[in-house]
Amino acid sequence: MKRYLIKLKPLTPYFFGNERGFGYTPGKNEHYIVHSNLLPQQTALLGMLRREILVGQTRVLPADEFRLKDDFSYSSKEKTRMDAWIGPDSFIMKDSNTRQDFGLIQKISPSFVINTDKPENRYYMPLPLDHQQGKDNYGKKYTPLKMNPQKTPVLMDDCREINLPHGYEAKNWRNGYWLEINPKNKDNNHIVKQSDIFIPEERIGIKKTASGNTERESFFKLCYYNLRSQYHFGFIVELDFRLPERSLVFLGGERSVFAMTVQETELRFENLILPAAEDRVILWSDAWLGIGKQFDYIDFAISQSVDFRNIQVDWKAEHMKNINARHRKIKYKYGLLKRGSVLYTDEPDKLRQYICSFENLVQIGYNIVNKGGDKG
Repeated sequence: MKRYLIKLKPLTPYFFGNERGFGYTPGKNEHYIVHSNLLPQQTALLGMLRREILVGQTRVLPADEFRLKDDFSYSSKEKTRMDAWIGPDSFIMKDSNTRQDFGLIQKISPSFVINTDKPENRYYMPLPLDHQQGKDNYGKKYTPLKMNPQKTPVLMDDCREINLPHGYEAKNWRNGYWLEINPKNKDNNHIVKQSDIFIPEERIGIKKTASGNTERESFFKLCYYNLRSQYHFGFIVELDFRLPERSLVFLGGERSVFAMTVQETELRFENLILPAAEDRVILWSDAWLGIGKQFDYIDFAISQSVDFRNIQVDWKAEHMKNINARHRKIKYKYGLLKRGSVLYTDEPDKLRQYICSFENLVQIGYNIVNKGGDKG
């Protein structure tokens, strides 16, 4: 088993979809502007890797043994081989406490951004939400809020006294900042503007009916993004398969084109995580915390949420020969806590253990937190 650093460079503006769609319903004030996510969803990276493994197998096996088939008309022998290479199923959220079999893919890290122009690579992730806000954060060092030593009475399911961050006010929080990290000197981190990394590009569209007529209230706007020239997306994967060093791949709802480079690495995602004070747990990826039990450990949180609903391949619909018809969104929509969220707790070890108990999520780059024993 080897570990690889995979870099993705968008060759065109990209659009990573989300649950925020556009539309018009009489009497409702619905949005007509839809923004791409800045980072690819982890399940999209998993799907891309699974496909690239199958593409790689077509390069080494005779045509009569295995070839990719858009109509999914694989023999039982071919399906057995595919199960061994990439696992039998797409990611299954409802079984998130049980590690899923993805064949040759053992583990995927959360995605991040890399600046390859500097003598040593710099890595970028969203700024944790417990940063002490100022009028201008640019160029400053990440400075976590300190806890107020005096307890404050709060009313939740019952009345209790808890410690709250000193000086935090939600109205003063400013989005649009990322944290630059040097894994060889984590203390030498500093904050950069989102606009230093990402370039937005707006496109206007018009919805039409099947007959080609323009619909009422049919104008909409899509906001794509691109990376500035020195930046790439990156993630780390533990994989029992050698991918080509260079290739082109497709990601996102618009099938944006990316140049992919693959190199062996000793870097671990844990090398990029900054330490946290013992009174808090920082989410370094989006995370699903289940329903109810997480509040046994959390006193207070500075958090943001994001909807999650992945696409699965329907292998059972044998009559569906169209690949697009076989790809379906799961029925239920889940609310995840966004990466950068900070959870304050008197029981950090128990909270970390609970978050990491969702093994199926952890193995594809969700539910990643700072390790125990860190000092603030």
